[in-house]
Amino acid sequence: MKTQEKPVILITDDEAPERYAFRRALEKEAYTLLEAENGRQALDIVRDRRPDLVLCDINMPVMDGLGA
Repeated sequence: MKTQEKPVILITDDEAPERYAFRRALEKEAYTLLEAENGRQALDIVRDRRPDLVLCDINMPVMDGLGA
């Protein structure tokens, strides 16, 4: 029987407390959680890890959520 992998969620926000709040809310579920501080980091993670879902803040430095 094949073991099903946990869905991967990328949390993207420049504010650490916001990322923490999302992590706390989601860590109780069966997810693998990744974090990025800006849109550029998020794109790098998306290319490498191919998350199932990306939660992304709109207003961030370096690259905003809309640009990502």
